[in-house]
Amino acid sequence: MKNKIKQSKVRLLFAVLIVLFLVSLSDQPVLGAEQAKAYSAGSVNFAAAESWEELPVSSPMRKYQFRIPKIAEDAEDGEMAVFYFGPGQGGSVESNIERWQSQFQPSPGSKEVASQISTKTVNGLKVTVLSMEGSFQAAMAMQGSSVKNDYALLGAIAEGPQGPVFFKLYGPRKTVQNARPAFDALVESFKA
Repeated sequence: MKNKIKQSKVRLLFAVLIVLFLVSLSDQPVLGAEQAKAYSAGSVNFAAAESWEELPVSSPMRKYQFRIPKIAEDAEDGEMAVFYFGPGQGGSVESNIERWQSQFQPSPGSKEVASQISTKTVNGLKVTVLSMEGSFQAAMAMQGSSVKNDYALLGAIAEGPQGPVFFKLYGPRKTVQNARPAFDALVESFKA
């Protein structure tokens, strides 16, 4: 009896090791417990959470567009857009960060926009990551568009071999905060 239990444990351990080995060989990035779907923009490959609904692009400047499901407390969904303009196109990392920052003003009662910028290397690609919270007004908004309070943005710029790829996730603050783990996993999935 003890010998059979020992053999069962060894088989189980062996099976777990095989599964872990196969997962390590997989090209499909893992987003925590959530599944991911593979995409490519320029020469940058990435994986987006399956819970993010891919939508038809609303502008020829966008390569992909996703709806980020709202959380119960928020009135609307978030959105993530992926932009790729081609080699040498789309402006510098700094000019894009400045443009994204210009879309935010301090929330009512605040003196400044909550903002963080960092740079790291992901699978050999230089990536700049940005997060902001405050009152938001889209840069391309026409006259008469409203300012949206209590909004947030998560941005990433991956400097690929064929030019930068821009990732911009924005929406109501709590919805964006809820999407942060999936966005972080998206960034970690970048590869050329």
